[in-house]
Amino acid sequence: MRITFLTSVALLSGTALSTPLGIIERGERDLGFYMTTDPEWGYGHQTGERLHDWTSDPGCVSLEGTPFDKSISSFGPDEGVKCTVYDETDCTGEELVIFHPGYAEMGWDGWDDRISSLNCSACFIGVDGCW
Repeated sequence: MRITFLTSVALLSGTALSTPLGIIERGERDLGFYMTTDPEWGYGHQTGERLHDWTSDPGCVSLEGTPFDKSISSFGPDEGVKCTVYDETDCTGEELVIFHPGYAEMGWDGWDDRISSLNCSACFIGVDGCW
């Protein structure tokens, strides 16, 4: 009976150890985000820009020279991704951290038509606001 109990604990420990390895591998995937130049994800609007894009490198993405520079009205990272958006190029200036599903109305806190760069990274679902 005692050997069975120890074997069960050892097996459970092995299962628990496999979970963090999966999370580490997950961090190597593409980091997706969706943005539109119209509020409410562009629903009901015919003229705005929409883009679902990815970056595989958690680094600064500048929007300078694109139709999205200081024109974003909806922004949301994919599930398991968090993005920090900035009101200046090169990920400088004031910042706002956004988790999935994001915001259909960026004007909720004065961020409508303000984003000029962003930096996204993987986050752990259920931890620190990550969904």
